[in-house]
Amino acid sequence: MEVYNQGTFHPSLNQPTIDFGARYELHYPIIILLMAGRSLEPTRPDQSYFIGYFGVQVLLPRRSFDRE
Repeated sequence: MEVYNQGTFHPSLNQPTIDFGARYELHYPIIILLMAGRSLEPTRPDQSYFIGYFGVQVLLPRRSFDRE
């Protein structure tokens, strides 16, 4: 869970947001990343009410970077 505030200083335009995320190991070395959230206040026409992302993380094997 994450709560954050995004905005500008002049003029003061803020957008507090809350979101929740998850990680799911599909099978080693692939992990699925998910996040979905929403604004906590009414939005202006140039702001998003809903935000989210989907990602894939691929872990590299450790031994390929070890020095012998």
